[in-house]
Amino acid sequence: MHYTLLTDEERTIIHHEYRTRAAIVFCFVMAIICLLGMGILSPAYIYSKSSESVQQQILGSINTKDDSKLVMVRNELSKDSAILSATEQYLGGPVYSRVIDGLVGVMGPVTYTSISISLNKSSLSGNPSVGSSSVTAVIQGVAPTRTALLDFENRLESIKKGNTVDLPISELTKSSDIQFSLKLTESIQ
Repeated sequence: MHYTLLTDEERTIIHHEYRTRAAIVFCFVMAIICLLGMGILSPAYIYSKSSESVQQQILGSINTKDDSKLVMVRNELSKDSAILSATEQYLGGPVYSRVIDGLVGVMGPVTYTSISISLNKSSLSGNPSVGSSSVTAVIQGVAPTRTALLDFENRLESIKKGNTVDLPISELTKSSDIQFSLKLTESIQ
């Protein structure tokens, strides 16, 4: 357009008009494409709606009261729901494997001969559902030295904040091959 004798204002007006016409043609082509797509897909939509209503009528006419497989499936589902409702009481409880993993992780040179874990619940204000609980682990084993036993006690206390370890002083009378029995109390949130 630089070869014409048009001014800059007239050239910008012509460019603006050209862009406007291009946008109008684009919108028109898109509208035609959408209308053609709707026209092409409408028979498939009508066919799917009619087949759905036919299938609904067929399903409504089937008598499911006498079907032995259906009765058996219903009985199994009722048994499964009873089992699930019975196991819901254990969902909020502690996971004992985490406690045991913690005990095994801090074992060090100490060897265990037995571990006994129990759950202690204490309710607040007489309501058993509201309260705190703790896990008590009674650990019996053999420590090679007194220092190893005291280090083991410190490692047990450091497993989780708030852990308490009850190690009787009588366990510390020997200096080597000490057989011990201690009680670890861990609070559960």
